[in-house]
Amino acid sequence: MTGFANEIDSAVVLAPPAIADDAGIRLSVHHLNFVALDSQGIADWRARRAPLGMRPAMYREFCSTFFAAAHKDGLGPHDIDVRLKGSASVIYSGRHKRLPTELNEWRTEFGKTRLGRPAPTVAEELDIVDSFQRLYFHQPLPFRRPFDTMVCLKIDREKSDYDIQVSSDLIERRCMDSTIRHAFDDWSIHDPKYDFIYDLIASSVINEIYLWSHRWTVALGRSVNVKVFGATGPRNRTAQIGDLSSHFRAQDWMIRIPNPQED
Repeated sequence: MTGFANEIDSAVVLAPPAIADDAGIRLSVHHLNFVALDSQGIADWRARRAPLGMRPAMYREFCSTFFAAAHKDGLGPHDIDVRLKGSASVIYSGRHKRLPTELNEWRTEFGKTRLGRPAPTVAEELDIVDSFQRLYFHQPLPFRRPFDTMVCLKIDREKSDYDIQVSSDLIERRCMDSTIRHAFDDWSIHDPKYDFIYDLIASSVINEIYLWSHRWTVALGRSVNVKVFGATGPRNRTAQIGDLSSHFRAQDWMIRIPNPQED
C-alpha cells in the first residue's frame, strides 16, 4: 500500500475515527456506495481537500472564483468570513431531517414530492422500489440523512445543496445604506428568525457573489445557496430552533483562497 487514497479500500477509509450519526450508527461501505461516493471522496473530505460532491481541483476553482467574485464586489479576503454549512461538510443533514427508516415513512416522504406530478410509470415504480430495497436491505440505518440519500431514494428531485455562509461587517454596513431596504416597513435588513440579511438587499451590494452562486449551481447540478450575515455571524439560537441554528462553530468548514502550491 502506497498511502494514496485511490488505492485504499473503502472499508479502510471508513475506519476510525469513525463516521457516525448522533445515534452512533456508523456510515458503512454500503451507505457510501448507495449515494455514489467512493473512498477517494471520503479521504478528500477528511483532509478538507474537498467537500462531498466535489473533487479537489473543482473545489479549488470553486473557492478561487468565489474570492474573484468578492473582489469584483469590492471585498478583500479579510473583509469576509466564508463557511460551508450542511451535509456536504459534515456528511449528515441536521437532526431535524430524519432518514425514513420504515416503509410507511418512505411512502409519506415520497408522496410529498409527488404532489402535482403525474403518477410514476411502471418502470419508474420498479426503479423506485429497487432503490428502496438496495438501501433498506442493509441494517442498521442511520438516524440522520447522509449526503444525497434522499435523491438516491427517489424522494427528493434535487441533490443535496451547498450552503455558503458569508459574514461581513462591511457588507452589513453597505446593506444598511442600500436604498432597497426602504421597501421594508420596519426598516430591518435581517430575517427575524435566522438573522440572515434579506437576499433582495444583500444581492444588491454583492451582486457578483450571487452571480457566482448561480453559475456554480449550473456547473455542479446542485444548488449553491448564499446567506449573508453581520461580522459575528448568526446568533446562537439553539435553544429556540435547535439544529437549525447556524451560529459559528469551532468545527465549521472554512472557505479560503486556495494555496497555489496545491495546484
